[in-house]
Amino acid sequence: GVLHTMLVDHEENFWPRYLALTAVEKNGFGSSADLGVATQITLPNKIGEIYLDVVNGTGYDNPENNKYKDFQGRVSITPLAKSTSILKTLTFSPWVSYGGNSSVFLNSATDPITDRLDKTRYGIFVGNKDRRLTFGADYAQRKDGADNNTTDVTLDQIVNTTGELYDGFVVIRPLEFSQPDTKQSFGVVARYDHWKPNKDVDGYAQFIVAGVFWEPTRKVTLALDYQEQSPKSGLSGAKASSLFLHWNLVF
Repeated sequence: GVLHTMLVDHEENFWPRYLALTAVEKNGFGSSADLGVATQITLPNKIGEIYLDVVNGTGYDNPENNKYKDFQGRVSITPLAKSTSILKTLTFSPWVSYGGNSSVFLNSATDPITDRLDKTRYGIFVGNKDRRLTFGADYAQRKDGADNNTTDVTLDQIVNTTGELYDGFVVIRPLEFSQPDTKQSFGVVARYDHWKPNKDVDGYAQFIVAGVFWEPTRKVTLALDYQEQSPKSGLSGAKASSLFLHWNLVF
């Protein structure tokens, strides 16, 4: 059925989705859910888990559009799970997604292009989830093949590009460091994304989140946050900045 893909839902255990999409989803590495099959294997002694899936590759909100599937896998290791430290949930999660796309000239009557267009993603996520200190960081690459001419098959060539992403975020409740036996309602959140659509050129996009949040109850969170998306080093596009009042209600 429609199920979680191998990375986004996992990372949302650390990053609050109500503020913004995770960096990998925001920058087109894949959807948070898709139609397919999956299995999860829990490793012994609380050391971690393995998640494997085979999905259509078009996301939960789009129909299947080619014959290729995405084969995805993630291994998450929690080496300090049996400790009592603030890093008890420290998690290392390498992952990979291997798929493909069809050329727009797959069914050309004169010169069909039947080659699989590359659609490979891989990376590693490192995160920790503690009320006092939650953080996460990604490094990922996205390889895509595409037709450089979509109107004339005789002029078409397959062009391959590799995008590169690194990002980091932190969610802190500073008062809980000095009062560890109490649950404080105020905290600070910050995030930085660096996304290069093509790692072989200079242009990149920078995304920033900075804000504070308040939890009047265990089920309600209000956040006042500033977000900025800006192109750098010649990347096309315009700078966009916004001030948000976000709220999140858990049922």
